[in-house]
Amino acid sequence: MLDVITESSGGQTFLRCRGRLVAAEDAWHLYNTVISQKNDQLSYLI
Repeated sequence: MLDVITESSGGQTFLRCRGRLVAAEDAWHLYNTVISQKNDQLSYLI
């Protein structure tokens, strides 16, 4: 199971991930989280 915590600051998003991408559902969860950050110019995956 994958947990994704998002933190936004000044046009940047930090995505802190914990867990593993085991199933397609986890991958879609990460994808939807990244896509939902449309207003930020830069995203970091930590």
